[in-house]
Parts: sequence; structure tokens; C-alpha cells
Amino acid sequence: MELSSQRFNSLATKEISQIVNVENAKRLALLLMVCFSAYHGVLLLKSGGDTCKWLLSEGRFQGYSTWQPSGCMAHKYSRQDLSMCLNYIAYWGGQNSIYFVGDSRMRALFSAFVELLSGSPAGPQRTELQSAPTKLRAVFKRYPRTDADLRSFLAALNRAPPQLVVLGHGLYQAANASVLDSLVRQFGANLSAALPQLVALRDRSKLLWKLQDPVDELAVNASRYASNGLINRLNEAARRVLDPSGISVWSSSRLIAEGVGFFNSSDGVSLSPLALNWDVQVLANFYCNNHMKYSDGTCCSVPEPVTISQLLTFAFFACWAVVAGLLCLFNAFVRKDGGRRLKPTYAMTHQRTGSDASPFSVIDSLHELACALAKLGLVLGYFFVCDRTSFFMKENKTFTALNFVIPLLYVLVLGLFFTDNSQYTQLLHRDVTDEWKGVAQLIILVYHMTSASQVLPVYMHIRVCVSSYLFLSGFGHMTYFWSRGFKGCLVRGLRVLFRMNVLVVCLCLVMNRPYQFYYFVPLVSHWFLVTFFMAVAWPRVCQATLERRPGFTLAAAAAKLGVVVLLVSLLYASEYAFSKLFLSGPARSLFVASEDRSREWRFRWSLDRYSSLAGAAAAICIQAARHFRLLDDSHQGDLAGRGVAAGLSLVGLLACLSYTAFAVLCPSKQDCNSVHPLLVVLPILGYACVRNVWGSLRQRYSVFFAWFGRIALELFIAQYHVWLSNDTSGLLVLIPSNYVLNLITTSFIFVCLAHEVHSITRLLTPYAVPDDWRLAMRNLLIFCAVLVPI
Repeated sequence: MELSSQRFNSLATKEISQIVNVENAKRLALLLMVCFSAYHGVLLLKSGGDTCKWLLSEGRFQGYSTWQPSGCMAHKYSRQDLSMCLNYIAYWGGQNSIYFVGDSRMRALFSAFVELLSGSPAGPQRTELQSAPTKLRAVFKRYPRTDADLRSFLAALNRAPPQLVVLGHGLYQAANASVLDSLVRQFGANLSAALPQLVALRDRSKLLWKLQDPVDELAVNASRYASNGLINRLNEAARRVLDPSGISVWSSSRLIAEGVGFFNSSDGVSLSPLALNWDVQVLANFYCNNHMKYSDGTCCSVPEPVTISQLLTFAFFACWAVVAGLLCLFNAFVRKDGGRRLKPTYAMTHQRTGSDASPFSVIDSLHELACALAKLGLVLGYFFVCDRTSFFMKENKTFTALNFVIPLLYVLVLGLFFTDNSQYTQLLHRDVTDEWKGVAQLIILVYHMTSASQVLPVYMHIRVCVSSYLFLSGFGHMTYFWSRGFKGCLVRGLRVLFRMNVLVVCLCLVMNRPYQFYYFVPLVSHWFLVTFFMAVAWPRVCQATLERRPGFTLAAAAAKLGVVVLLVSLLYASEYAFSKLFLSGPARSLFVASEDRSREWRFRWSLDRYSSLAGAAAAICIQAARHFRLLDDSHQGDLAGRGVAAGLSLVGLLACLSYTAFAVLCPSKQDCNSVHPLLVVLPILGYACVRNVWGSLRQRYSVFFAWFGRIALELFIAQYHVWLSNDTSGLLVLIPSNYVLNLITTSFIFVCLAHEVHSITRLLTPYAVPDDWRLAMRNLLIFCAVLVPI
């Protein structure tokens, strides 16, 4: 009975695994991508792709009273930002003539605009603001009704049109109305009479008609002001007249007023400063975004044009897609050996090479390569559409404590739920390090998604996550070279660099971004090269030499490590030497993202200048401890007696807590960053000690976290464009107006894409870096020859 039950459970598990697996998840992700592309295509046809309409029409409040337009990102303009925008327009010969035309509410909007720009509130009598350097002339004109006077004024404006005109009124008529139906008809008729002047002005300048905001009926004297029902009828009449003419109607201000319009309002009519400030922000985004191109301001901003290098890159992948399609047709209709078709493997060309290689084995390899490159091209195309076009919607990131804590706790609970026994017993074995990378990467993703960098303790703990990845990278690579020796080390090194960089290099070409933009990959690649050259430099020492000459081996390893630490310290101390090495000559194109960010690489490099070296040192120490039988981790038990293990765990826990105390008490980000490189080894070694000293903990690991850890690098890179948006400044929106469902959907597609890129990279690696080091060097030279001109 027990055997039959076990057999049933085994069969059930097998059936479930055949349905619920990574490949089927990726098929579902592809289906979702196609469906949402069709959905957003329909939305695009309806709206015409005009993000200004999204800015002016809809939105919602999120976080701490933060206004979020529907479908696009709005930059939060400071006085400096707005002044920079006006200066930019004036520098290129433009004028900044802005008119506010309407009733008392329009005057309040004008005053809020003046206050943002000048830093001081506008007086009750002030109706104009001028600035010669920025060629600014902001004017308020009082026209509380649509009559002959307004039509004459509009005709005069048409003779000398300003750059922006904001009109809006209706409250005055509503306040003095006696017959409501006739008022609405008369309002529409008067607006229709002014329509020719409005249309002519629309063709010469930017024209906005601001719908009338609601009132707080509980605080309003009903005998003096209109009800919201009447205001809505007047707004509907305005839309009936203006919508067919193509004049931009600003309706999102009503939603802002409904949300925060009457905080501390004395009469229920005057809008609160918070509402007026958000109205001014909408105006600033409408007027400035297309000039300033802020990464977090996509509303009213035209996507950057496609460059020749981007077109050539897409053409390259399109050619491989055609080749893959032709080979699929060949396999389907021409080949007769059905046993191997559609299942090519790279190993075939290695098993039979030269004159022994069959034509079909070559075709199989070409088919495999073409399919991989075609799939990579499709993935990169999706990256491009998500981040470099307005095809999919985007929204700003907003930090709240709950937004950060809830997904973090959810991810951690999931990770603890899916655990299993590991087949390894060694200290910091593969499953534990993959789990560690996965935990760190998922925390980083939540951090980026919620824009938690403004909270200093959170920021510092994220720095520990980044440092721990570099520590594990140094540990893993040094362990490999120490254990395996140096046979084939050049091919091994090139393959590691290829796996690290292939996605980033493709994204640099497709997204038109510099290499340093994806700072983490240059950082990991640099410290891998440092570890590699330290390992292969003379005198070469490894496990084999440790067996023969232990004293010499440890002395040589310590000397090489000490020299590298000294060189790193000297580079950090000498900014001149650092600039000469990294920020000048050919290296500049790799380590400088832009002229105004030339110091960023030094900042990133210095934060983790000892992390990877500490990992390499830990690897050597563990190997030496095993050799001298100071460490026995060949079993699943504790690494020390219970008392010693408890003491080591306590020390490790105190090390972690000491860094947390430092992060909480540190006064500023600059002070924290200056000390972080020296202290970060404490929580890293402390966690490693707590996680590994007990056999029961070392034997168990989270399958969930380890799975994510194996694709951690792809997750870090892919998040820039298909989970976040606009170079991590915002969030990608596939399902509008449903934050949680959208987050689940975009996260699922993003993870599947990262896994697919990881699989494609592993498949392409032996093609790009063959086993023969001469062929590998040939490919490297070809790659450099192609990339240097670009």
C-alpha cells in the first residue's frame, strides 16, 4: 500500500512538472506579450499615441499625494529645472511668452506659476512676470466670461501669438445664473462664436482650455456659487464645442482638485496650494518635456530618433531570423533524416570536424546558431519597443514604506517556502552561493521598483547586496582557478567575459546607450579580470602546487593578493592615476557614460574596491584550511563543536547587526559611502558564517532563491527596459489603473525573458568562444575590429 502511494505521488509530481515548468511559463509569457501588444496597439490607434492627451486628461494620486498621469511619466520640476528649460528655449532663439486668461481661478494658477519660478508668491495686484535672460513674459488677463471682449483679445493675440495660452472660465457665469438651462446654452453659443479665433490661435501656438474645477459644496454658500452639477454641464458644453476642433482640453486638473483641491480651503472655491502646485507641474511638463528630455518625463516628449547603428543592429538580427526560417523550412520539407532534425546540438560539429563532418551536422549547428540569434533579436526588439517608444505605457516610481516592505516580505516568504536538501556539503557550496545571489538580486529589484534609494539605511543595505555579489564572484572564480589549475584558463576567462557582456553589448547597440550605463556589468567584468590576472600571474600557484610546496604556495598567493590590494589602494588615493588608467584614451569609451558623469565610474569602483579581493582571499583561505585539515566540510554535520559553532554564529550575527547600526546612525550618504568599502566585509563574512557553520543550515537551501541566483546577472540588466522603463526612471505599464495586477504581469514576463536570455547566452558561448584558444582569440579580434568603429 505504501509503495503504491509513493508511486502515485511520483507520477503526480511528474505530470505536474510536465505542465508547470520554465518552458511552458515562457510560452505563456510570449502569449501575454502578443496579447498586450495587440491591446496597446488598439489603444494607440484610438489616442494617436499623443502622450500630451494622457497628461491632460487622466491620472490618479499614488503614494503621499503624488500625482501620476495616466500612461506617461511626469517630471517633478523644481525652480532650477523650470529656469533651465526657459533658458534652453531662449538659447536656441525661442521666446517664452505665456498667457493665463480667465477668472480668479486662472489668476491663482498664474500666481502659483510665478511662485515656482521666482520663489516668492505673487502679490494680489501682480499680473505680469518678465525676465530678460530667459525671454520670459508670463501674463494674466482677466476675462471671466466668453464675450465680445474676449473675442477681441483673442484676435489681438493671433497677430502676435505667444508660445502658450491657458484659458478657462465659467465659474463667474454659474455664480450669477438664474436659469440654468439657458445659461448652459448661452455658454456653448458664446464659445462657438469665439471658436474661429481659438482655432486660429491653436495653429500658431500651444493652446489649452482648462475645464472648470469642482467646488466643495459643503463649504460653499449655495446662493453665491454653482453646484458641481452645473459646473459639469458647463464643462460638457465646452467639450462639445472644442473637441471637434482639435483644441487641447485640460481635464486632469479636475481630478487633482477632487483629490487634494480643498485642503485648508476657507471658502470651498479657492484651490489649495497643493492642487495648484500639481497644476503647475502639469503645465511645466506640457511646455518643457520635449525640450529637456528628462528620463522621468515622458509626457509630451517625443522618443529619441533611431540611429544608423541601431538600424544596422536590427538588420543583423533580421538576417539571422530569415536564415533560421529558411533552415526550418529545409528541415521540414527537404531533409529525410527525421531523427535529428529540429534538435541540433553544438556538440555535433565537435564530434565530427574537418573532412569527417557531415553536411547535416554543419546545417544543424547553423540552424541552432541562427535560431538562437533570431530569438535574441526578438527579445531585443521587445526591449526596444518597451523602453524607446511610447507604444507601452509608463508611470513614475513612488516610494512608500508599505510599497517597499510588502513585496520584500512576500518574496522572502516564498523563498523560505520552497526549500530542499543540497547534494553539496562544502563551505559556501554552489547551492548556497546561488541562493545568496538570488536573495540579493530580488532585494535589489524591489529596491529599484519602489525607488527606495532616498532612505539611507535601505540604500546602504543594498550596497551590501551589490558587494556580496562581487565577493561571491571573486570567491567562485578563484576557487575554480585554484582547484582546476590553469589548463584552458584563457578560454575559460573569455567565456566568462562573453556570458557577462553579450546582453549588455547588444543592448548598447539596440538602445543607443554607452557601456558604462549598465554599470554593474563593467564592474563585475573589471573585478573578474583583476581576479583572473592575479590567479594566472607568476608565480602560478594552485591546489597542485599546494600539495607539493604548501609554504611557497601560500606565501606566493598572499604576496600576489597583497600587491593587488596595494595597487587598488594607490589607485583610490591618486585620482590622477585613476583618471589616466580608466578615464582617458581608448578606455574612456568604456568607463565614461557622458561628459557630465565622468566621475561615476570612480564612484562605483571605489565603493567595492575590496569586495571581490576579499572573496578571492576567502577562497584561498578555505582551500588552505582544507589542506591542513583545519576545516572538514566533506560531511553534512556542523563545521565545529556546538559551543564553537554557537560562538561563531553569535559573532557573525553581531557583525551583521553592527553594519545595520552603522547604516542607521550614519549622518549622510557621502559619509556612509566613504566607510562602506572598509566595513562591508563584516556583514558578508558574518552572514557566510551563520549560514554555513551549522550542518542543518548548510544542507538546506532555497530552491526559489537559487533559481533566481543563476540568472541574477540577466535580471539585473533586463530590469532596465522590460520591467522598469526609461532607463529605470519609471515602471512599465501593461495593465493600466491596476498596480498590483500590472506588477505581477510585468514581473512574470520580465523573469521569463531573463531566463530565455540566460539560455541563449549559454547556447551562444561555445560558438563565440570555441575550445581552441587560437579560434577564440581570432573571434575576439574580429569582435574588436567590428566594435571599435561603432
